[in-house]
Amino acid sequence: MNSSIFAAAILLTAIASLALAIFVYSKGRSSALNQALAFFSLALAVWMFAQGIEIFVAEKAAVLVWLRIQEGAAIFLPVFFLDFIFSLLGLRDSKKWVLRLSRAVALGFIILDFTPLFIKDVMLIEGFKYYPKLTAVYALFAFWLISSFIFGFAYLAAALRRSSGEQYQKLLYVFAASLVGFLGGVTSFFPIFNINLPIISHFTLPIYVGVAVYAIVRHKLLDITIYVRKGLVYSFITAIFTAFYVVLLSLANSYFQGFWQNNSILAALCIVLGMCFVFQPLKDWSQRVMDNLFFRSHYDYQETIKSFSQGISAVIRGDELDGFVKEKIKKTFKVDDAQICLDDSLPQFSPVLALAIESKGRKWGSLFLGRKLSGDDYDIEDKNLLVTLAQQIAVAFENIQLYQKLARSENLAALGTMVAGLAHEIKNPLAAIKGMTQVLPENITDQDFIVKYTEIVPRQLDRINNIVEKLLKAGRAPKSQRQIVDVNQLIREVIDFHANLCSKQDIIIFHEFKDLPVLEADPNQLYQVFVNLFLNSIQAMPEGGRLEIFSQRESTIDGDGVAIDIIDTGAGIPPEKLDKIFDPFFTLKETGTGLGLFMAIRVIQEHNGTIEAISPAAKSGKGTHFRVVLPVVGGQALG
Repeated sequence: MNSSIFAAAILLTAIASLALAIFVYSKGRSSALNQALAFFSLALAVWMFAQGIEIFVAEKAAVLVWLRIQEGAAIFLPVFFLDFIFSLLGLRDSKKWVLRLSRAVALGFIILDFTPLFIKDVMLIEGFKYYPKLTAVYALFAFWLISSFIFGFAYLAAALRRSSGEQYQKLLYVFAASLVGFLGGVTSFFPIFNINLPIISHFTLPIYVGVAVYAIVRHKLLDITIYVRKGLVYSFITAIFTAFYVVLLSLANSYFQGFWQNNSILAALCIVLGMCFVFQPLKDWSQRVMDNLFFRSHYDYQETIKSFSQGISAVIRGDELDGFVKEKIKKTFKVDDAQICLDDSLPQFSPVLALAIESKGRKWGSLFLGRKLSGDDYDIEDKNLLVTLAQQIAVAFENIQLYQKLARSENLAALGTMVAGLAHEIKNPLAAIKGMTQVLPENITDQDFIVKYTEIVPRQLDRINNIVEKLLKAGRAPKSQRQIVDVNQLIREVIDFHANLCSKQDIIIFHEFKDLPVLEADPNQLYQVFVNLFLNSIQAMPEGGRLEIFSQRESTIDGDGVAIDIIDTGAGIPPEKLDKIFDPFFTLKETGTGLGLFMAIRVIQEHNGTIEAISPAAKSGKGTHFRVVLPVVGGQALG
């Protein structure tokens, strides 16, 4: 092999190893594992750099100096290798005596390295110039170096047999990379011991460095992945842009030589502007390439927290919370199962990780997670994120409890408003029954009176019964029971229910219903939605006004649908607050809880429909216009 090619390969690998050493050390100065790998990579870089320089040095004396530097770095390789292996396996404290002995031996060889006892002279080797002549001390050094590496490999192999999952992958890559580097490196001894076999260290050592980097970024050998990810992307982009710029310059010089020479600044500016336009798409593509290659299980930490927080804020029931968390956790962390268990209950599967769900000193329960589908262990980044998510789950439980209290208050307030409006409605039939009953003894023999009595009293009793039924329907807890619903008839019931209240407030009700197909929906839930919308409109017109209700067919993205428009002439909603009125706990009323419209939009969304508010209403230029659109399931049109 040409000596210059050999030197170039060695020097490039030395630079890569040096860069690895600096990077690993800078991202974990206090970590024994980072320190050991950094110093091992540094010693390897010095060893290879000195070996590469020797090829270009002609004087024998200078070669001897660089040779002593090379061997001095090689003396420290087994020391840092053992330190790295024991740190990786958690044996550093128990194997301190081995490390101390290794350092003592290395110190002895370093002292001897600058004497003729270690390197007395050099010999010329064809293709590689000079190598040290064999001495007894050098032979002892070679034996100690090889034995130390084999000793470390033995511990690494034993740990590899006992490990599984992500830990197995980590150790496997370390074992493979170290073995390749070691087997290639020892071939450097061949010329010294007169072994007529090829030297392959310049092939195997770059492989070692590459596999080590891959193990760090793909299998999180060290806790520096978060720094590596963006660095890889921008390094990749830089390489692409550099190649792109060189190619364009070459093409410009070849095909537009005259223009280029006269307008070099303008041409360069055009190239730079072109790069600016493609930077973001190229960055996104590069990120996907790097993630697929090195970070297949990676997630965006901040984006995960943001999306989790947004989704969990709309959950108002415990069963919904468990379902949402289970789906989100399984998708993000790619686990086989996840479950929220309240208090001290246990999950229905065998968990490998459990986190407390607690906030403000109260423990709500625990979040249990199963194994990752990849077989990897949960690393420190996973656990930190899961702790944050568990805290958000605890806050969600607090919100659910608060929501349930306020929902009860909202229902009671709505019922109070309706009961006040219906007092007169109940008093009228009661007065008729009372009057007929009071004169009954005097007219017991009057046949005409008895006929009239049997007609009026049952009718008035039915009227009271209908009122009570409507009150029960308005106050009933929602249970999702889908059935065929006539929307026009449902709204008529709501109008009848509020007719007396509107009359007392001088509100004129106008309605126009078109023939509509039937819906498959929960009538009780829809009834409650329209009660909330009607009450909002009525409360917005304390001095009277006009309430208009329209129904008509409407095309939706899912096919045929119905639209219900409720328009009032009240005070309206400030434009800057329109996008907040469906948020939980947001209200424009002094005594409101802010849950009426929130519950309404949830019911409509559960029916795959939409609800929107327009203020001021386009027709009157004031007030508010609520529009509800619901999909249909077919059926005959009903009037």
